Amino acid sequence: MRRLIVATCALLLAALVAGCTSSGSTTCDTTGGLPLADSVWPKFRHDNANTGDVNNGRAATDLIDLSANTGALRWQFPADDGTAKGAFASSPVLTAIDGVNTRLAIGSNDGNLYELDAATGELVFSYGSFGLSAITDTPAVDSEGNIFFGANNSTLFVLYPDGGINRSVGIGGLGASSPAIASDGTVMIGSVSTSSSGFLPAVCTNNIPRWTFTGEPFEASPAIGPDGALSNGRIADCTVGDINAPHGLVFFASRSVSTPYLRAIDRCSGLVKWAFSASAPIVASPVVDVDSSTDPATVTAIYVADTAGRVFAVDVYGQPIVVDRSSGQKWVFRAPNNASIIASPALDAATGTLYVATTDGNLYAINTADSTMRATFSLASGASIESSPAVAADGDQTTVVFGADDGHVYRVVDEGDSFTLSWTFPADGEVGSIGRSSPAIGTDGTVYVGSADGHVYAIGAPAS
Repeated sequence: MRRLIVATCALLLAALVAGCTSSGSTTCDTTGGLPLADSVWPKFRHDNANTGDVNNGRAATDLIDLSANTGALRWQFPADDGTAKGAFASSPVLTAIDGVNTRLAIGSNDGNLYELDAATGELVFSYGSFGLSAITDTPAVDSEGNIFFGANNSTLFVLYPDGGINRSVGIGGLGASSPAIASDGTVMIGSVSTSSSGFLPAVCTNNIPRWTFTGEPFEASPAIGPDGALSNGRIADCTVGDINAPHGLVFFASRSVSTPYLRAIDRCSGLVKWAFSASAPIVASPVVDVDSSTDPATVTAIYVADTAGRVFAVDVYGQPIVVDRSSGQKWVFRAPNNASIIASPALDAATGTLYVATTDGNLYAINTADSTMRATFSLASGASIESSPAVAADGDQTTVVFGADDGHVYRVVDEGDSFTLSWTFPADGEVGSIGRSSPAIGTDGTVYVGSADGHVYAIGAPAS
């Protein structure tokens, strides 16, 4: 069942009402807006397509390889002699300073955004959200190192690279999803008001909402498709009135029980293009499969996983992808035992593989061509995997890294018809449940992840 829902402009704050209509005196302004940073891991799931693949967009001669990563502890924050922070449900991102990825940003349940030296784990600065409200979403970083994140006090914060406050704006609900930054600097972030309502605002660089979609709670982070026609490297002018102008699409999903939709909306106008109904609430972020060989790049599929253990593939028009024309079989993966999917899938477009983790302790490799499962890795503990997998190279193979609720981080190598365990961290004992914190991967193959035990860990080759 599908229905077209028209996006309406919602009241976020009284001061922002003028920005919700074209007749207001204050309008959206993206002058000087900056795109997502071109760094190794600038946001949740690595890129605006939410692939979770550190090599997405990288040349074949410049792939990040984890072959030398032995699973050793490089550093932890705080250090052994420091008091643990609040649980880290947020995932780390790597920020670019002077073109070099030298810093790590992550939010904590203690209400602070921490910026660390990615090489040593030393604290660079911390910023406390108003009222020390928990920061559970993952930050995003623009091309000048400005840090965007939501907090559970209905606020989107923007920090300068040195930790000073750039600006903040109300987002109409508790910050739930991680931000996505469009090519003109517009930020989209989902929020939750109640168990059945929330907002998805697109906030311009002057804190005025370009549009706001009002509806269900939005916990999954939005994905942005290709911009379409570009002008001087920028997205098509959003002032163009034609609804069919190539503005690019935003794909976002709902946690609602009654309307678990994946939607596509026009990135500039906020008008809904289509809505696809999953079988259960969606908390995992949608993944966009992009064919970059075309000019402009085109979307070949959008993958969305729900809490009933199903993964669906739809095309850019919102229609289910059919893998067998003679039978009409649609692209649907069903997790064995209907295990719930909380973690966001990862996509290795180069091999046509979608990696899906489930709450019964399994990781699956799925062929994107036909939704068939070709490999499974099962945790001996059977612990829930809610940490979204990260993908990198391992020689001529693919390696996948993820955390689990048994207090370990796992690295497995995709052998084609099976997975081989490369290492677990820590090798003996365990840390606190990894929970929803998902790994980020650095240019040298170091893996970074937060934990419910109040620490951030850097995992790699032994420090020299």
